[in-house]
Amino acid sequence: MTSGRIRWRQACLMIAVAIVLTLPLGRLSGTIDAFTSFLPFAPLFALAALIPGRGKMPALMQGVAACVLVVTAVAIVPEVATTGRAHASAASGQRLTLITQNVGVVNSDPVGTIDALLASDADIVVLQETDGAVAPYHQRLKQRFPYYSPCREGCSAAIYSRLPLTEARYRARAADGAAFGPPLLWATVKLEDGTQFPIVTYHQPWPLPAERQAEWRNDLPDALAALGTQRLILAGDFNLTPWSSAMGQLDSDLAPLSRGTRAAFSFPARFAGLSWPVPFLPIDHVYTGPQWSVQNVEVLPAVGSDHHAIRADLVFANPTVAGG
Repeated sequence: MTSGRIRWRQACLMIAVAIVLTLPLGRLSGTIDAFTSFLPFAPLFALAALIPGRGKMPALMQGVAACVLVVTAVAIVPEVATTGRAHASAASGQRLTLITQNVGVVNSDPVGTIDALLASDADIVVLQETDGAVAPYHQRLKQRFPYYSPCREGCSAAIYSRLPLTEARYRARAADGAAFGPPLLWATVKLEDGTQFPIVTYHQPWPLPAERQAEWRNDLPDALAALGTQRLILAGDFNLTPWSSAMGQLDSDLAPLSRGTRAAFSFPARFAGLSWPVPFLPIDHVYTGPQWSVQNVEVLPAVGSDHHAIRADLVFANPTVAGG
């Protein structure tokens, strides 16, 4: 019995070490980097290995478990600790409330999902996976959001706004009008004071196979630059967690845009058809250009979709900066 408990604790520790090793190895392999998403589980396995039992745990195993806890903390705690500091202090200017949500091709409560969006005080709602269970109910959103920009070219995204919108465009456009870059839906919004800015909704593919997502990530910065990044808002399902090497590189490549979602755990809200009480993957994100101040970011209660909606309260804080 004692040796069995030791083996069980050894297995927990091996799993914890394997997860932590994805941090350095993920820099070398996109496939390995995909598994970095599960880093929050590493300390749970390490702590399970440290649970006191009849069999004495060797000092080496105790030391390895402690190292797992330290490495995980170094990777995750800065993201969690900047949750408040990443948002600017109160600023004057035009205020805007944005909600982004992957509403799910499979949605257990499409009516409830739409009701929650209608009950929100959002100015703009950007949605992904709109071609699934919620598709028959989209018309109801026009009750609150009279300006609607669906994707008309076979994609599954939509932009709803109470503020005037230009007609949405699919993908960025070069000077000659040719489309380039990854699939994304964008439109220009006009604030009440006449200020205009681009809003973009984006749904990045899964991190596996790694090559496909990497191609989208590599092409995204140039596509956004063509729209003008100073005033731009980018929101959607990125299928990346903040402690992955790929997300760190994307944060750098998208500058001067900055990510306002810090430790915003949004997935999964449902798993295998059942409600999941604690989401552990922060994969839905909001990026803003330098002229925006992020006041607050909130993960909203789950309704139907396997993704929680993300609400971001923004202020257009620096109208003196050139809009390009």
